[in-house]
Order: sequence, then structure tokens, then C-alpha cells
Amino acid sequence: MEATLSAAEAHISAETLQQTNITEASITRAAVQDMSIESANVVSVISEHTEIASQKATVQTVEATLSAAEAHISAETLQQTNITETKIIDAVVGEMKAENIHAENIFLQINVSGQAEASADSLAPSTSGWIRQAHQTPVRSMAAADDAGQAVTVREDKKISGQAEASAGSLAPSTSRWIGQAQQTPVRSKAAADDAGQAVTVREDKKISGSGKSSSKNFFQKRKHVAKFKKVVNRDAYWKSKDSITEMYKDQELVEPEFEANPRIRKLSHFFGGEMALKTKEYRKDAEFSALVDNISEGKFVTMKQLIQSFHSQKNRLIAIIGQADGGKTTFTKRLVHASCKNSSKIYFKKWFKNSFDVVYFVNIRDLIESDSITAMELLFGNITDLSEESQQYGYEWIIENQEKVIFFFDGLDQATWSLSGQHPKINHKEKSSTPTVMYNVITGHLFPRGKIVISSREHSIASLTVDLRPQLIYALVGLSPDDVKRLFIALLGDIGQQQWDRMCSTSPAIIPLSSVPVFLVYNAIVQKFNPENPPDTMTGVMLDILDILLKSQHVRDKQVLHKLKEMAFRAMSEGRVVFTKDELLKFGIDPDSIRDLVIKVPGRTMASHCLLEGTQQIYFSHQVIEENLAAMFVSEMGVGEFEEFVNEFIHQDHWSVVRKFVCGILLNPTLAKDWSSQMLQIKDKKAKEEILRRSMNEQMKETNDSTALMELFGALYESNDDELIRSHVHDIDFEEATINPSGMLAISSVMRRSGNLNLLRFFECNLTTELFDIMMSNLKDSQLKVKKFVLNNRFNAELFASVKKFTESYVDEMVLEECKGKDEFRIISRSVISKKVFINVIYLSSFKMSEQLSIKTGIVCSKYNVEHLSLREVDLREIHLRNFLKHVGNGKLKELNVNNNENLGVGGVGVTGIIVSQCGVEKVCMWNCNLTAEAMKAFKENVRDAKFKELYVSYNRDLGVDGIAVTGIIVSQCEVEKVGMWECNLTAEAMIAFKENVRDAKFKKLDVSGNRDLGVEGMAVTGIIVSQCEAEKVGMRHCNLTAEAMKAFKENVRDAKINWMDLSWNVVSKLGDEGLSTISDIVHHCQVQTLGMLGCNFNDDQLGRFEALIADTGVKFN
Repeated sequence: MEATLSAAEAHISAETLQQTNITEASITRAAVQDMSIESANVVSVISEHTEIASQKATVQTVEATLSAAEAHISAETLQQTNITETKIIDAVVGEMKAENIHAENIFLQINVSGQAEASADSLAPSTSGWIRQAHQTPVRSMAAADDAGQAVTVREDKKISGQAEASAGSLAPSTSRWIGQAQQTPVRSKAAADDAGQAVTVREDKKISGSGKSSSKNFFQKRKHVAKFKKVVNRDAYWKSKDSITEMYKDQELVEPEFEANPRIRKLSHFFGGEMALKTKEYRKDAEFSALVDNISEGKFVTMKQLIQSFHSQKNRLIAIIGQADGGKTTFTKRLVHASCKNSSKIYFKKWFKNSFDVVYFVNIRDLIESDSITAMELLFGNITDLSEESQQYGYEWIIENQEKVIFFFDGLDQATWSLSGQHPKINHKEKSSTPTVMYNVITGHLFPRGKIVISSREHSIASLTVDLRPQLIYALVGLSPDDVKRLFIALLGDIGQQQWDRMCSTSPAIIPLSSVPVFLVYNAIVQKFNPENPPDTMTGVMLDILDILLKSQHVRDKQVLHKLKEMAFRAMSEGRVVFTKDELLKFGIDPDSIRDLVIKVPGRTMASHCLLEGTQQIYFSHQVIEENLAAMFVSEMGVGEFEEFVNEFIHQDHWSVVRKFVCGILLNPTLAKDWSSQMLQIKDKKAKEEILRRSMNEQMKETNDSTALMELFGALYESNDDELIRSHVHDIDFEEATINPSGMLAISSVMRRSGNLNLLRFFECNLTTELFDIMMSNLKDSQLKVKKFVLNNRFNAELFASVKKFTESYVDEMVLEECKGKDEFRIISRSVISKKVFINVIYLSSFKMSEQLSIKTGIVCSKYNVEHLSLREVDLREIHLRNFLKHVGNGKLKELNVNNNENLGVGGVGVTGIIVSQCGVEKVCMWNCNLTAEAMKAFKENVRDAKFKELYVSYNRDLGVDGIAVTGIIVSQCEVEKVGMWECNLTAEAMIAFKENVRDAKFKKLDVSGNRDLGVEGMAVTGIIVSQCEAEKVGMRHCNLTAEAMKAFKENVRDAKINWMDLSWNVVSKLGDEGLSTISDIVHHCQVQTLGMLGCNFNDDQLGRFEALIADTGVKFN
């Protein structure tokens, strides 16, 4: 209990203060206003002359009644008063709203001299809504200053002298709504202001002497300025974020949609690894216009609701929205801003914001002032014109105190005229520094550690950020959904929308997937509006029409500007750049103001937002596809010699693949061979260039094996619209382990459409989706395509298989499904009906319990779809299941039957397996780990009869014994088996002798006895005899505990048999010794071993060197 009172007279009655508890409170230069405590009951304030002056105080109150005109604090009063660790300086507490807020610190600091006066008359009108019920809610607030300026720092203590007056009479009329009965309810708040921004932060220290009216006047002025600041900043964000996707194209008379559609969103988890390593070049191909998949497959899809809800997590201070050029980042960011503004009438997802923000700040980064000496306040708010200096100052200080109630949106980091790279010092709020340094302190959270920041950018600018600048959360925009493309396209064209959509689906379906890029969707709508009867059907056609339309715009004063831009675009593409300086434009004779519709100057859409130093303003094409198209136009206009050199050396490089598409469209597409205006396109020696390009494409088609490069090449062929070129070279389309994106599938299906007939279409492990198949089907609509053989190896669900089935029925003669894996895929297959001839190479069913019904369906499917390989591993097969299968498989043929890991087959089950092998013509039999016994093998032998099959694997059956191995020998001889596997069968010398005697003179290609560690010297000797006698070309003896003596016995009995492959891995050299290694070398020499495996044999460097020297002259491949 400590109280330091410096007032001349201050008397507080014991009855008033005995239940008051204000603990650990500290208010530093803060005016806390508009406190409304809805849970309060009764609080009576009857005071005129009261002053509390303390540095450590805790006040705890049930009923606070100031009942005297001048309250006197007696010694008895102070004994019951607990005011501790409290500082009050320059603070006014008022109108603080607190709903269920607990444990917040209010730091107060005050030096009091004399008696302060406060006019109750001036306070009364504003007190009507302050306090209702108090339920012992501790009141706290936090506004501690630090070096960096994250909170307000007091320059000097306020000195208060005079006599404090508080007229209870004048207070009473205005307090009826806010003063009730105190019920010892703790009240807590964070010095938070309400929606209208009634909280005010004191800017400077003032000396108050005499009447308190000036202080009251100050209080309301500050409140007024903060409210004005909030209103103006929020209004500025609101109007900047009012989005119109047709605003930039008013001349084209598009219709603004009445609904909003946003690109699909992926939440990325590995953005800063692998795929998005730091990029040194600014240019990257758009995924939608390239067969390459760049970052669009990483992460998982999330909804707009999930994205917005992530704003409320404290760990997500900095969030990035990324996307490729033209991907809708700015429109998407504006909609997020609009959703954050409280007065928005157009925010269907406002309900997803748990707690709305009091201040929403939004700026295009290109509009920020570039300066070498500027404060954070000047940089962020200096360009908001409706703010007075005082409103800006008070409002900024309120933001510092209430950071958690503020959200900053920065759009377009990639358009910044400055760089965040390099070293930047930490600064405080009042310190001047350069624009990049201030932004570094903002983005890293040094200036606003509790604030929320959302930043949008193309990928390369985020990928290059250092660790301290990296966002905690990254979302990627990956294009509009097919449904949204359709809705938006129809809406943009108004009355003719549905008609043009139907026409496009029929005549140029390849254009539709490209429209997932928002800007290309708008471009496509524009050209459809201008030429609804004969719109272009390729990307090149759309872009040429767009440039022609924009060139005719009244904004473009220099009609020759396009030719100048072509060269600049080509030079930039050569250097991998998308941003140019003003000096570079001037070098090419370009006036930036003459190309309003084609480029945007950084900063500012008006092209004159701020005056920057000469040569520092940067220009970039409003959409990257314009730059690529202009570069292609420049290439097409080159002289013949220069053009041929470019084609031979550069055009087939991946960097130029999008440009190549446009070049092929410009030169080879007959539908685009029209007389363009001289300001648009001037191509000389067109025939010679066509021949050069066609010849180069022919050669490239023959040489290209890489799947991605082939897809890019197909895209160029489609743009060429040259049916003869396609049909003469494309007979087979075969993609293996290729990642195909929508653009890649568009290119493939476009070539398929024009090829007419294909001998083979094969997708092997390409991760195809329903969306990709739908793109293919849409692009092939009304085509005359015929595919002789369609081969697919792809995991599928019911939806995808329905698309595969539809494609097969429409265009395919014969379909081969490489694999059907798992019970779910098997059920889809078993329920499907396809009229075309269908083959299934492999059915894998494993790790579940087989049912009788499923075993019946397995037989039916194998018969119906000509299954070649059936694997029923670890499915608890029983004899009844195998009999059901046998009954329903009919005359179906199998090349392989795998029943591994079914331990309950029993003698009967193994016997039925023999019948299946015989009846279905099985060539390969696998019965690993099936608890095989001699009796089971006899049953198999009796039922398989004289059927001939090539491979028999009975590995991991440890109870075969000598008799079981003997029967195995008989089967090998009787069925003319070529490959025998007996891994870990507890083989002994006696068992090997029995095998040898029964296998007789059978010839087989491979014998594998690996994992049998008890063969010993005699067993290895017999193995040598078998290899020699049966002319085995491959011998496996891994993990056989081999010794020098064992190897010597093998060598002596194998003699000069020819062994192509011998595997001795995992037999340690320490047991073989030098003698054993020498013997192995002799075997390699004498048996002409071509491949020797000795992995895991624990050679030391010396042993390995000496052994390699021993076999060096043999040419053996040694592993």
C-alpha cells in the first residue's frame, strides 16, 4: 500500500475508497474515452473537488460515492486504500467500451501540483452512454512506449495547478443513462475506441493551470480529429476498392456483372522451397499460357471464408496473396478490402470477419511516395488529401495505441519502384528514412507488431524476400473455375452472351480454358463484342484483335507507338524483364502518356501521381501477354536473315515458348493472314519466313522426346492452325510421367482435333484429373477424331472414370487400362459398361478381407476385360474364394497370378490355384508366404498337370521341408519353368539335393536361393551343380552367409557354365576373406559373368581396391 499525494488538498472518504481496486494500471499520455460498461449496475459520482495523485495505486470499488464538494482523505481512509504501481500522466479516461474484457493494463503517470479544475458542465453532454453496470471487471490498458516508437512516448509530465472543480449538479442530468449501481464487477479494456473512433491519443504535453475548461475542450478536439481520421481513411479504402472489371474498357461497352467471381485459392505450405527458389529474372511464363506447371499444384484449395478467417489468427501477422501476371490479384485484394470496410453494402462475406477492424488502410504500392527522407506517417497517409495535419497526427497516434484494430492492405509489391533487398536500419515512428527502409520496418512488424498486413504480389517478388520479411501465410490465386468463366463471359457480353458462348464452344473451344486468366477473359469478351459473327479461335487471333482495337483508341495519340513498343518488348524478353525505366521508353522514342491503354506507369494509373527523380519512374505492360505478343510481332517483322537466325538459335528454347506460339499464329495461321493496318503489323517476305518456320517446326517434331517440350510444341502447332503440318507429323501421342496442366491439355487436345486420326494416344502416370479430361472433351467437341488405341495409366475415381468412359465411347476403337488399384477402383470398373473393346493389364487388390461376392466379381471382370495380371495379395484368400473366381473367370486368360501373403489357403486352396494356372494359361505364379507345405505343393502339382508356365516363386515358405522342395523340383521339370525363386525357405544341403534329383535335366534361366543362411559348403556345392546342369544364366545368392570354402565349392561344381548375372550382395567380406574374393574373381573370369552384385558386403577401401583390380580385365558390371 503506497500513495504519494502532492495535491494541496485532497480528501477521499474511507467509505468511498474501501472497496475500490485499481491494480497494475498505467496510462501513458492516453485519453481513454467512451467507456460503456454494459454490465455495470450502480455507480454514483457526487463530487466537485477531487484529485487523485498517485504513482502506485489499486482502486477496487463496489459503490463509489463521492459525497463531498471537497473530499478529504484522512489517515483512516488511506489505510483502506490500495493504489499501487500506477502512473497517471496527461490522461483523460472517458467513454471506454468494455464488453467482457479482462486483465488489460492501463499505465498512467501523473505529477500533480495544487488542485486541478475540471468543468463538469462541459463534460456532462458526452457522458450519457459511459457506464452502466460494474461487476468487478478489472480495468487495464496497455500503451507502453518503446524505442522503436510502437507506442506513444511522453516528452514531459503535465503539471496541474489550481483548484479542481467538479459540479455534481451539472453532472447529474447527463448521467442518468450511464451511472448505476456498482456491484464490484471488474472492468477491463485495452484503451480501445469504438467504431466511430472516439478514442484520442494526446500529441503533446500541456501545462494546465486554473480552469479545467481548456482540458475538456482539448479532449473533444482530439476525439473529433481521431473520428475524422478513421472516417477519411476508411472512406479512402472503400472507394479505392470499389471494383469494376469493365472500368478500364469503357469504350468497348462491356456489361458489368451483377455478381462477383473470384479466382480459386490455394494455401501454400512449401512456397520458399524447391519450386519457388529465389528468382533472378522478373519474367516467368503464365501457367495458363504454358504447358509448364509453375506452383499451381502445390498446396490445397481453400474457400474465401477460410482465407478471411485466417486473418484473425495472431500467428498470421503478415499474409501474402500471390498470382502470376494478369491473374486477378488486384481485383481480389480490392474485394478483401471492401469486405473489411464497415460501410460496405456489397460484401456478401462480411459475416466471416469475426471482429471487424476499426481502420482499414489500402494503397497500391506503386502510389507510395518514393523519398530519401520520410516518416512512416507521411509515407502511409501523406497522400490522403482530406486529412488535416492535426487529424493525421492524432489518428496516427491512435493507430499506434490500437494496432490490433487496424488492417493494412498493400497491393502490388512487384510494382514497387524501390527494393526491400539489402540492409535496413530499425527506425521509430517519428524518424525519417527512405521509402524502402520505412516499408521494411512496416512489413517486418517493427513499427506495427500487433497490426495485420495483407500484401499482394507476383511470385518472384515474394520468393526473393529475406527471412525477416517473409509472410507467415501465403495464398495463391490459380485461375477462375470453368463455371465462373462461363458465367462471367455471358454476363460481360449482355444480350449476346449466351449466343457467343455457344458459338465459342462449338467453333473454338480451345479459347475457353485460356479464359481462366481474368484478363484474357475480358480480352476475349471484347473481341467477341466487336466481331460476334466471326470471332478469332486462337490466342494469337484474340491478342491481335485486342491490340488493333486498343490502337484505335482515342487515348493513343501516337499511332506509330506500337512499332516502338514491339522492339522494346523484344529486348525486354531477351533480358527476361517486364519492368522498364522512363529513360528506356524515351530511348525508343515513346511518350508514356501516348500509350495509356497499353501500359501503366509506376506509380499511379493517372501516370502523374507523384513527381519522381528523372529516370527512376518504371513502366510495365499492364498484362504480360501483351509484352509476349508484341515481342512475337517484332520477330515476325525481322529481316529474313535475322529471322532465320532467331528461329534456328532461340525460338525453340523454353523461355521463348509463348512467343513461339504467337509467331506461329502470326505467320502460319491462314485465318489471320489479312491486311492489317500499317500501324499494326508490317511483314515483308512472309512466304520465305513461313518456309523457314515450317521447316524448323518439322525438325523439332522429329527430335522432341521430352513431354513438356512436346506439349509446348503442340501449343504452337495449334496456334498455326496448319492442319497439313499437324497431320503429316502427328500419328502417335505418348506422354509418360508428364505433369499436364490445363494449358498443356489444351495444346494436346487441339492437335488431336486437327490430326484427324491417331494410331496411339497414351497417358502413363500423368496425374490426369476430371477437369483435364473435360477440357479435352470440350476441345474435341464435333471433331472427327479417331483413336485406334488409347492407353491410360492413372488413378481414378467414379467422376474421372465417367469422363474416360465418355471419351472412349466417342473416339476410341480399343482402350487399355494399365492398372486398376484397390477395392474402390475395382468396384467402379465392375459396375461400368463400355461398348468398345477394353483391356485391363493389371488389377491390384490387397490388404483387405476377400468376400465371396467380390471373388465372383473378380472372375467376371478378369474375363470381361481380358485382364493379364491379377494380384490378390494379403486378402485372406480361402479355397471358396478361388473356386468362385474359377467358376466365373470362364475362358479368361491370365499372364500372372499373385496370391502372396495369403496364409490360409490350405492344401485345397493351393490345389485350386493349380487348376487356375492350368485353365487360364498363367505364365507367372507367385505364392510367397502362403504357409506352403509338401502336401500343398503335391496338390498344386496334381492340378497344374502338364501346363507350361515360365516363373514359379515360392519364397518365404519356411515349412516346405525336403519333401516340399523335392516336389518343387518336379513341378519345375514337368511345367518347364524358366525362373525359380526360393528365398528364405530354410534350404539345406539335403533339400538342394532333393531339388537337383527331381529337376533332372530341366533347363531354366534363373535360380534364386537368397536368404537361405544354412546352405553351408555342401549346399553351395549342390547349387553349383544345379546351375551347371540346368544352364541357369542368373544366380541369386544374397544373404546366404557365404564363406571362402562355400565359394570354392560352388566354383568347383559350376565349372565353366555361362552366368550372365550373379548377385552375392549382403554376404560380408569379413567372412569371405581374401581367399573368398579371389574365388569370386575366378568365377567371374571362368563363367564370363556380365553383372556382379555385391551391395552391403562391407568392403573397406583397401579390399575394394584390390578386388576391383582382380576383375578389371573382365569388363564385368560391378555393383
